[in-house]
Amino acid sequence: MTDNGNNGNIFEDKRVYWVWISLVMGAGNPAVWELCRGYKHINDFAEALKGGEFDESLSARQKKSCAIPFEKAAELIAGCEERGVQVLCFRSEGYPDRLRRIPNPPHVLFVRGNLKLLSETRGAAAFVGTRAPTAYSVRTAERLSAELAERGVTVLTGLEAGIDSVAAEAACEAGCAAGVLGRGIFGDEQDNVLIGRTAERGVLIAEYTSAREFGKMQFDRRNRLLCGLADAVVFIECRADSAGLNNAGHASRYGRPIFVLPPSDIGDPRFFGQRDLIRAGAAPLFSSEDILRGINAAGRAYYETEAIAEISKRRQHKKTAAKPIVEITENAPDNENMKNEQKNTDEGLHKSEMSATIDISGLSAEQRKIYEALKENGEVHLNRLAELTELDMTELISELSFMRIDGIVTELSGKRYCLC
Repeated sequence: MTDNGNNGNIFEDKRVYWVWISLVMGAGNPAVWELCRGYKHINDFAEALKGGEFDESLSARQKKSCAIPFEKAAELIAGCEERGVQVLCFRSEGYPDRLRRIPNPPHVLFVRGNLKLLSETRGAAAFVGTRAPTAYSVRTAERLSAELAERGVTVLTGLEAGIDSVAAEAACEAGCAAGVLGRGIFGDEQDNVLIGRTAERGVLIAEYTSAREFGKMQFDRRNRLLCGLADAVVFIECRADSAGLNNAGHASRYGRPIFVLPPSDIGDPRFFGQRDLIRAGAAPLFSSEDILRGINAAGRAYYETEAIAEISKRRQHKKTAAKPIVEITENAPDNENMKNEQKNTDEGLHKSEMSATIDISGLSAEQRKIYEALKENGEVHLNRLAELTELDMTELISELSFMRIDGIVTELSGKRYCLC
């Protein structure tokens, strides 16, 4: 590292600052892409964060984590590389291009195995399904995954039990399996032989190393990567209240075609999630050729976006952990990606009736106006919100940004807002 005389010690490896930011703010935290705006260099933003310039926007845990030395992030990177794990930041060579264009792209990725399997030059399909599948679903997932892998398509799964494992095992035979881990790159290898096998014959990817270092990951955030890396998303088996249905929301938002295995029994509730997706316009799946055509169609609309999004929100999740950080012009997403990031939303967290649990004691007068307007009217367009609160548009957008970071307000598609 070098000394510039102003900011103290500057690490030449900019990944140090990206990793440090993730340690402080939490992996996958969308606030990173808001707070870092206006900074030209990632180290400048990290220094400002460490120096307390954003304390008003941070949780108590995040403020405490700012005391973590940058050297710890450097040691973590060195430790990963000793264990054969690549550490990529948003601007790193090899960072998957598909992920650069999604809302809230990961600022840091940990990768084991053949990174080329995540290249945009290869087709990729994400398999989603229950952890307790029927024999019909197991047979079909195994066959479809094997056929796609034999054609050179990367098969993406979360490497959990059930459909994930079935699809990944079949793809491993052809060296085309990719695991997107929600438990960290070092999370469960001792208890999951398939993780180690996928690292050897395919590729593993995660936003953090382990819960001990970064805190527990929300699986909805993991699923945004699963769908973001895919050209098509395949639903094998799911109930109507399946948590995995939030993948449909991500796929819809990213313009990925959705394919659904038709139920073996239309009266069996184990298949009602598939039934509802097909009713909403997702494409029924009858062979691997359907998926291959969808991949080649590159984002053709196979479904009604609003209907799919509604299905994906049925499963409600409790809100966890405080929100995250952002970065800089040379390290930040381009303008189009920033625009898309602002439209991002966590599935299943937007019930206005939950607003009664929000602590509003610390809100400013302007924020209270916004809170009351959303509490009374539910989802409100930005322009209408300006009329209801009588706030200047610039001031309104600024206050909304802080309220989003604090977990009070959520931004929906079409510049609409609601209480979390």
